[in-house]
Amino acid sequence: MIISRNMISRLSARTSALILLTFLLDCTFSHAQCVAEAGNDTALCASFELDTFYLGGSPTVSGGAPPYTFDWSCTYYFGPLTFTASDFLDDTTLANPQLLQPADSLITFHLVVTDNLGNICQDTVSIRFSFWLWTLDDKIAGIH
Repeated sequence: MIISRNMISRLSARTSALILLTFLLDCTFSHAQCVAEAGNDTALCASFELDTFYLGGSPTVSGGAPPYTFDWSCTYYFGPLTFTASDFLDDTTLANPQLLQPADSLITFHLVVTDNLGNICQDTVSIRFSFWLWTLDDKIAGIH
């Protein structure tokens, strides 16, 4: 609805104040900026098999206007090869995707959340992988 100057001049001061207050409250409280939580930076042992691990916070987003869309991304280089988030996560559009594959060192995942009003919030989480492997040869070498 378009409000003209003539319509505004006919409104009482009380009605004008009520409209302004309603507008301010709606903008301030109902549609606050979203805050993304990608989770805590973590070190994982990946020597034998990777433990079940999910990215994202609990909740992954607060504020804003639901529903939300999630976009997890990363770029990881291994020699001439380039890997992306879809190589490591079960679904890059979930709030809490599962990490499926380790890397040989550190990966930083970037999370971008967009709410129903187009507000965007972002966060990152870094996962460091550790590969510790003890073999019988290592133990015998330590005895001699």
